Amino acid sequence: MRKFCLNFPFLFLLVLLCLVFPQCKKNSDTVIPVELPGDWLPTNGPGNGLVVSLASFGDVLLAGVSGRGMYHSPDAGSSWTCDTSAIPNNTTPIAVVQVNDSALYTVSDKLYRSWNKGKEWHAVSNISAYTISLAVNETMIVTGTEGTQGISVSKDGGQSWNSHIPVGGNYRNSVAISGQNIFVGTSGAGVYFSSDSGLHWDALNSGLGSLDIQCLKTVGSLLYAGTLKGLYMSSDQGRHWILLNNGLSQELKISCFAFSGNSILAGSPNGIWVSRNNGTSWAAASGNLPETDVQSLAFSGLNFLAGTASGLYVSTSQGMLWDLLGIPVTTVNSMCSNNLVVYAAAGWNTQSVYGTMDHGRNWNIFKAQLPAHAVSCIAFSDGFLAAGTDSGVYVSQNSGMSWTKSSGGIAGSDIRSIGMNGPVWFAGTYSTGFFGSQDHGFTWNKINTPLPDNNYVYSIFFHGSAIYAGTSHGGMLVSQDSGKTWHVNSQMPVNTVISSFAAKGSTIYAGTFNGVWESDDNGLTWLATTLENQEVYNMIIVGNYVFAAVKSWGVFGTTVGSSRWWLFCSGLPYYTTVTSIATDGSLLLAGTKGFGVWTHRLN
Repeated sequence: MRKFCLNFPFLFLLVLLCLVFPQCKKNSDTVIPVELPGDWLPTNGPGNGLVVSLASFGDVLLAGVSGRGMYHSPDAGSSWTCDTSAIPNNTTPIAVVQVNDSALYTVSDKLYRSWNKGKEWHAVSNISAYTISLAVNETMIVTGTEGTQGISVSKDGGQSWNSHIPVGGNYRNSVAISGQNIFVGTSGAGVYFSSDSGLHWDALNSGLGSLDIQCLKTVGSLLYAGTLKGLYMSSDQGRHWILLNNGLSQELKISCFAFSGNSILAGSPNGIWVSRNNGTSWAAASGNLPETDVQSLAFSGLNFLAGTASGLYVSTSQGMLWDLLGIPVTTVNSMCSNNLVVYAAAGWNTQSVYGTMDHGRNWNIFKAQLPAHAVSCIAFSDGFLAAGTDSGVYVSQNSGMSWTKSSGGIAGSDIRSIGMNGPVWFAGTYSTGFFGSQDHGFTWNKINTPLPDNNYVYSIFFHGSAIYAGTSHGGMLVSQDSGKTWHVNSQMPVNTVISSFAAKGSTIYAGTFNGVWESDDNGLTWLATTLENQEVYNMIIVGNYVFAAVKSWGVFGTTVGSSRWWLFCSGLPYYTTVTSIATDGSLLLAGTKGFGVWTHRLN
């Protein structure tokens, strides 16, 4: 289980740091700001990453996230924890198998078992690094692999294993057990069967229209196989198969399924279908699901659960409407707000722009409308939302519902920063230069600066008549003539990244990868503040409060004109990197690296 910030040793260290923090280099101001009350709370997103395995036990939900470990929710998805003391959070739990009322098994880098419905896990034994499938009953554990290692069988709870190679097929995508019988679904060779713990194998492909088996499961006396060309069922232990296509296309790839009584959920790259009569007939159940590539499914009472590349979704309306269940695994690259909607450029296995209008309880995804892979920055101004991606700038005039790709010399560039002030926009690219637009980002021209293109612009800030551009190891660029000419400010360090700016009145703050710098004369002179030797990713001023998003620590705060910074991280997971900060007027929202978006009240 994750450690949280405010344990006793951490509090002791924090008090010690407060006592020894040096005074401000600029003045001897002793104003001590009051820490905001309350804790950081996780929002319901945005996104979850690729959810590859699911299980439900009443209100207890389990979700295996690709590259992030196994997450446990005791309250139907309202909150989530990850027991990193057992399953590493950089692994992918590929299955959750229930043996009886108390024992659960999953596979990632090892075989794991839980006795308390997945809240805590314990390693049982090592397995092949190529394991991709798992089946367990009260007498046998079976794992399937890719490559030449075949399947492994254990009859003593995973303490010892025997390996066997079924004829044909290099990928054992799915394994199933019925009594002492073992079934293996392969890629390209169909279904294989063994009645003697894997010593001998027979092919069971009569009636199968595809030999590429994606998923396989025994349900009572029935055996189901999801293939690249539909869903099949056998009532005689796989000797004969029939296609269940009443409402399903014969060419539909079935990637996963779930069973509850006579009900079946079937998932594919094109959505979800449901049957209430053991597969005799089917109806579409994708509703408003924004991500149709479904990787895992489960029933939770009468509700449906769907794991997708964009996260975990729940339907309480039999598949008509779907809502996101926020697992805190998403990395947020950038955030902005128009005080009505907070936008986040975020992703784990998939990257997109998300928006929330209700303090993070619900997030809308704009993936389908934004045809770009990596979104590194977003900005909002004058009714225009801009997204900087690895393939150029995209512009939306309707809150992200549709996007237009910018043309001109910037098309196809890897965008790292965007600054907007009415129709005047600037964008920094990775290694292809600095660009400006005079027409809300529809056309662009390259701008000459004193720096080479490899000192790319990391942040852009408008303040009064000046424009500031923070670069990567090139110092601070300043323009006083609307971007026509630029000079390097000699007082700012050139051996770091200037990541962000914030200002109130004549006081300007610059966040760098080596702390925060401050100017109290509209940028003429700069001095380092007491927040030194920290990688600052983003800054924001709300009222009289100044907030800095910092690597590994969370958020530091001060008040304008004060010399003291305080750290507030209560509620955040231990060692959290906050990458971006925004506000919706009543809450502070913090985008993190790997833990989604969190909120903190402002009063």
